[in-house]
Amino acid sequence: MKIKVSEQIVAHNWDKLVMGLGGTIFQSTLWATYWAQRNSLAVPQFIELWSDTGEVLGVALAFHERSRLRLLNSLTKYLRFDALPAVQNNDAKLLDLFMHLIELQARRVGNVQLVVNSYGSHSALDVLQQRDFNYWKRLEFELDLRRSEDDLWEGLEYKRQKNIKKAMRLGVTIADLPSDCGIAELNRLEAESVQRAVGRGGRDFADNGKDDSLRALIDSSYGRIVGAKLDGEIVSVGLFTYFNGLVYHHLSGHSSKALNAQAATLLVWEMIKGYRGLGATRFNFGGCSWDAIEENSPEHGVYVYKKAFGATAVECASGVKVLRKRANSVAKAMRSIVTFTTAKSSQ
Repeated sequence: MKIKVSEQIVAHNWDKLVMGLGGTIFQSTLWATYWAQRNSLAVPQFIELWSDTGEVLGVALAFHERSRLRLLNSLTKYLRFDALPAVQNNDAKLLDLFMHLIELQARRVGNVQLVVNSYGSHSALDVLQQRDFNYWKRLEFELDLRRSEDDLWEGLEYKRQKNIKKAMRLGVTIADLPSDCGIAELNRLEAESVQRAVGRGGRDFADNGKDDSLRALIDSSYGRIVGAKLDGEIVSVGLFTYFNGLVYHHLSGHSSKALNAQAATLLVWEMIKGYRGLGATRFNFGGCSWDAIEENSPEHGVYVYKKAFGATAVECASGVKVLRKRANSVAKAMRSIVTFTTAKSSQ
């Protein structure tokens, strides 16, 4: 077994490989384009696992990244994955071998850390534990779209059904938005959502400086930005991708008016029905922190809301493994000095 790493790839061939191995949008060339536009220091790495007989048994998309501070460049090189590699038959032993070979390569080229996120990667916890990562658990919510529409409706909590009917009664309409309009409205409504979340003790999840990269997602054949209108005003926006059978709900923003009218709930329900009609098999609502299960968590409302669509709460995990401990320690110390110096100079 061996791995091949390239920074250049033919989109059609790569995405065909990803699909054949059961991969998701997070291993696609579109995601590589999206993230490289978001971060000019991120260099996509298209990684293949080859058998001794010349068969591709696995694929992974990673990004070489580093600190924007020139002083820290050589001390902060890291290899980051947004999702675990996709391997033939989802074989656990093959995945573990692939991760082992990736780690060896990351060490060879001088990476200080290996970072693995778990978007759409539901087996990540076992892998990270086996590879001695420092990890943290999170949840994602997924709905099986291979059921009938009636079954999906019955799977909704009764309150969710009432909310959808309320939005329809109030005249909420759902429509795709042009990318420029959609992004502007998403930014506006996301800012309102963040303000509400912070006000109740939640985290600031604002994602600034993403307009050009979002355009790459939306204008592709895999992306879509959708708005809910009430009285002629866009009150809710959602960004979705659909790749290899999986719909992923990436971003959203809602006004207070949308929450009162349940516009966001109708928007999601219409997307569930629409994508099911296109042949999608899974609908992923995105995730939340592990402690969102607890009633006193600022994210508990997110947990309750997503689960109420009849979705299964799936255990996921993300993690970090330090490959060069001395360099990592020096970098942490230097970051502290830079932070302290910056704070003093601003006083």
